[in-house]
Amino acid sequence: MFREKLKGFIAGVCVTAVLAGAATVFAQMIDATVGNMHFFWDGVEQTLRDANGDVVEPLIYNGTTYVPLRPMANLLGKEVGWDGQTTTVYIGTRDVAATTPIDKFPEDLIDTNFVSVNTGEYAKFHLKDKVITCSNLLLDDVNYNTYILNGQYSRLVGKAVMPYTRVGSDDTGFIAFYSVENDGTENEIMRYDLKQTEDPVDVDVNLRGVENLKISLWGQGDSNVALYDVSFLSSAQ
Repeated sequence: MFREKLKGFIAGVCVTAVLAGAATVFAQMIDATVGNMHFFWDGVEQTLRDANGDVVEPLIYNGTTYVPLRPMANLLGKEVGWDGQTTTVYIGTRDVAATTPIDKFPEDLIDTNFVSVNTGEYAKFHLKDKVITCSNLLLDDVNYNTYILNGQYSRLVGKAVMPYTRVGSDDTGFIAFYSVENDGTENEIMRYDLKQTEDPVDVDVNLRGVENLKISLWGQGDSNVALYDVSFLSSAQ
């Protein structure tokens, strides 16, 4: 055993370092015992390793033994997730909120992210002489995002429209939703065909049984299509 000074032994910081390998900002000095410690799981000695496969050691502080989170979760057969937006650690199945706005969807569960989700002052667009302000907004001409749902959501709701500023425009576009299998196979589950000068339409997509969801936005020429005020509803609804 050897003793060393460890700065900033704060639970949130430690979890962040274990999960993300992030640089740690230290806040205080403590004395802790580290090293030469044996760890047994159901009578079998285990070597604890981090996400990179490097050996990590438990430590003892004030009579309590602290073991890194990820190796313990691995021994339990549980996935470990980290949501940097809410500074939340998930072990195993995530607790899904009844309603999750698309701008609050966990970043680490967005497989491809080619369309920015605008909020605040950037979440607005024009319909002729009107400015439409939204809670969230996906606006693009040809691009898509893919969300890892793990079958935890029942519906996606929102509104869709093709913004325009020119009277008499006849550009068209669409927003399509695809169920994507883990092997990449895509099946279209809903499509909304759009035309400039038309009013917004209500979007309601059945997500029951959908593991991964691809949202594709396509506009004719350089014309954008808009998907806005979008939320995922949990499977309980």
